[in-house]
Amino acid sequence: MKFSMRLILFALFPACALAAPPGVENVEPTQQKAKPDLPPVEAVGTLALPGVPASVAKEAVAASRTSSASLTERENVLGEEVETNVELKVRPGTTEIIRIARAYLNEIVTPFEDPIVITANQVAFEKRGSSIFITTDEERPVGIHIRSSDIEDARSISLALVPARIPPKTITLRWPNGMAGASAPVSMSKAKRWEESAPYEEALFNLAKTVAQGQIPEGYSLEPAADQLPCALPEIEFFTGQRLTGHHFSMFVLRATNRGASTIELLGHAGCSVPGLALVAPWPAAYLEPGASTEVFVAVVNDAYRAQPTEMLRPSLLTH
Repeated sequence: MKFSMRLILFALFPACALAAPPGVENVEPTQQKAKPDLPPVEAVGTLALPGVPASVAKEAVAASRTSSASLTERENVLGEEVETNVELKVRPGTTEIIRIARAYLNEIVTPFEDPIVITANQVAFEKRGSSIFITTDEERPVGIHIRSSDIEDARSISLALVPARIPPKTITLRWPNGMAGASAPVSMSKAKRWEESAPYEEALFNLAKTVAQGQIPEGYSLEPAADQLPCALPEIEFFTGQRLTGHHFSMFVLRATNRGASTIELLGHAGCSVPGLALVAPWPAAYLEPGASTEVFVAVVNDAYRAQPTEMLRPSLLTH
């Protein structure tokens, strides 16, 4: 206990002279001769600590600072707040740039029912339903093309994936609203099976019913109508807004507005004279009060339908 107290006092007051314990001779501190690169070392008794070269000490301090900075940088990158669930609208013919987690599994949810991946880069992927799970050890961006396994669907999604030290991501790809196939995958073979699953008249009725309920028949595409159908009735203003295209049939969706001063009933073909005309159905109303509007569904047979150039249309005498 006395010896421990002497050590503590010596640590607190190194200049103090200490008496040696019984049986131990007093030893005066000796000064070692410093080597060229080493600081002098004091030795007490038989204990001496080697000196550390100044250059080594400086390198150690610098390495420590660099290591700390590198660690801080890594922590900042890994701790970065990253949106891990992303929804992205894509268009065929354009390339979207997306950050993904490097060396981790990322999920890409595609708008295709049965997607395939085409790439020339070092990536590993696995398909599950409409999703693709993808990972890469590359540090540079990698490019992939995603398309449907249905050879009749020519659409393709191009992505430039930028690997980064971020958490794994789930990326949902969607078509923009109003684009062909935005709400349903396009497949002429599926559309054909859907149309031929019922007799001719029943298939047309099912087509009108499905579209009236706001749905898209299986395999059909949806796009803005490129042509205005030649529909004409007194005091009725028609606007052709959408076209749904299948294998045998196409369905045009029109808006009919009563611009007159009295109630008008839409009867028969509702003033629509279209090549290949198969069905005309107003919904939800067949009676239009002044200023009221309704949708009109006009189905045509694709093999017989031919869009007429606007300049060749004869204006109706009933609209003037």
